Amino acid sequence: MRMVFWITGFFLLVCLSVFFLHISTNTEEFSRYNMQWNGTSQFFGSRAGMDATEIRQISDLAGRTGSFLLIIAPERPFDDRESREVHDFLTQGNVVFLADETGAGNTLLEGLDSEIRVFPANLTSMERQYGDPSSVLAHPSSPDPLNTGITSLVLNSPSYTKGGTPVFTTSLLTWADDNGNGRIDETEGLGRYTILSREYMGEGTLYVLSDPSVFINGMQDAGRENSVFLGRLAGHDGLDLLIEQDHSSTAKADLLVLAIIYMKSSKFMTTVLFILVGTGASLYAWKRYSEVS
Repeated sequence: MRMVFWITGFFLLVCLSVFFLHISTNTEEFSRYNMQWNGTSQFFGSRAGMDATEIRQISDLAGRTGSFLLIIAPERPFDDRESREVHDFLTQGNVVFLADETGAGNTLLEGLDSEIRVFPANLTSMERQYGDPSSVLAHPSSPDPLNTGITSLVLNSPSYTKGGTPVFTTSLLTWADDNGNGRIDETEGLGRYTILSREYMGEGTLYVLSDPSVFINGMQDAGRENSVFLGRLAGHDGLDLLIEQDHSSTAKADLLVLAIIYMKSSKFMTTVLFILVGTGASLYAWKRYSEVS
């Protein structure tokens, strides 16, 4: 009988561990803690994401060289001070890669005196990966290290950019589907749209991608070349990868999730929690054993 109750305690410990893992996730779009199709847990769980340095405040960029800063889906504007700090970082020979579809990143672009802007839209195309017309394909335009050897990227209802040098563009069979009916109407003309633009600023390079969805879990297997593209960002010219976590939607999580993440990241707190859960499970098994002895 003793073995039965010890096994019961063990399974209780496993169940509590699974529950702990479950509540440490969420469903926020682009969140690194979201393991569903619209989260970015796979990217942050990849070697590139795990080896990256997190930037919790823009001021942490000061003095950094040989770096590639990734800003994914900013959800709030950049103020003048932050823009100046990014400008200083950029012009010192670093790379800034902004992925934004809502136009929230335009405050940063304006502060950088960049000529590139993001125009929110619902791009749709006859040239697509799946039956869904929003699975737009983009192809290399001008030569760039980020598009070398890549024939196409699979996008998910992207917006578009204007200004700078086009790096990836859609085919001419693309339109902005303003009413969302999936068909081209009289007021919606066909045309080629820029998805990724590049601009040299000082000694650095600025990239602006109008579809941060390439980072979500559901797009990781949309096309092999999407994964190649993301890997190229992480290893661009041997630069250190930095991921901004102040404005980015990838950092979104509620207080409970943040508390659990803190405990998981702290070896001391993890050890204490494991001991408490293990002790609780053992006491439960011992109590049950004592009751029937």
